[in-house]
Amino acid sequence: MHCHRSNQSGRPLVLQVLDAGLRVTRVFLISATILLLGTLDHPRTLSAQNPPKREPISVDILLRGGTVIDGTGSGSQTCDVAITKGKLILPKAGTQIDAVWEIDCTGLIVCPGFIDLHNHSDGEIENAETRAAMNYVMQGCSTLVTGNCGFGPIKVAAYYDHIDEYGAGTNIAHLLPQGGLRKAVLDSSRVAPTEPQIQKMLRLAEQAMSDGAWGMSTGLIYVPSSYANTQELTTLAKAVAHHGGIYVSHIRGEGTNLLESVNEAI
Repeated sequence: MHCHRSNQSGRPLVLQVLDAGLRVTRVFLISATILLLGTLDHPRTLSAQNPPKREPISVDILLRGGTVIDGTGSGSQTCDVAITKGKLILPKAGTQIDAVWEIDCTGLIVCPGFIDLHNHSDGEIENAETRAAMNYVMQGCSTLVTGNCGFGPIKVAAYYDHIDEYGAGTNIAHLLPQGGLRKAVLDSSRVAPTEPQIQKMLRLAEQAMSDGAWGMSTGLIYVPSSYANTQELTTLAKAVAHHGGIYVSHIRGEGTNLLESVNEAI
């Protein structure tokens, strides 16, 4: 598995799950460059009697005969997809392939793994009994965004390190939870923070973003997130934006105060 720290661009294709001493290899087709592999035709015209000779290639995994939907918006196609050394390969027709592991995908769809943007799996992904996240894996979900609605770990480096050490069934991208951040400084007090307290929250936010958080989440109908006013949220959001982070909000209300809540988020 892999923690998607915001300053990393790698997207692993073979995820290792370590659970109870057992190594389980799970394959996910995550966004990656599809390479056309095969012998390039010589610039001169080749006669039908002398077709180019293609050497067999060796790959780790071959997904045979699936319906490929690559996520670009182009039409589907039935073809083979190979995975080797962390890259996807789209072999040319007629290429002989030797695979360590071959999977018959006839009648199945091969596509990039799905991303669950909203879940509350922060604790479960660290738990030895549930970190394999099989409920997500079996639905084709290969990445979870955690830290939603202002809840979750605020010590991002420690959170990622734990997952890297013990493994997980999916990739993880974490949001800094504003509720947890406020609780670390003000506990659950319904008070406006003093300037020193604001500065402490800013330092914690800067550290979280430097450690790889993808942004900040709020849960403004929950305590203690709801105790923060718009100015407090804006101050923290600016620090997050300075690192290229995003703002993800469970807004203050969805009833008679819906428009005001949306305007605040904007």
